[in-house]
Amino acid sequence: MPLNSAIESTIRGLVADDLLDRPRRGAVRAVLRDARKYTAEVWRRVVLASLDSAPVEREEAIREAAGWAAEHLGWSTSGL
Repeated sequence: MPLNSAIESTIRGLVADDLLDRPRRGAVRAVLRDARKYTAEVWRRVVLASLDSAPVEREEAIREAAGWAAEHLGWSTSGL
């Protein structure tokens, strides 16, 4: 299975370069760990994805967006 080997090798390399991670068995995701590298469009998508239609306080929206970014984009909050 040369194709499987090539895919696995590529994934390992991207994980080593911190562009992908494996949050759980059988899963691979692209990561964007540094919030300073997020564009305004990325932040807009993060906020929209993390909230439902009910109004929330600003601080709650920030917490929800940060949690969503950590879970889905691998954002590291260790620098906060």
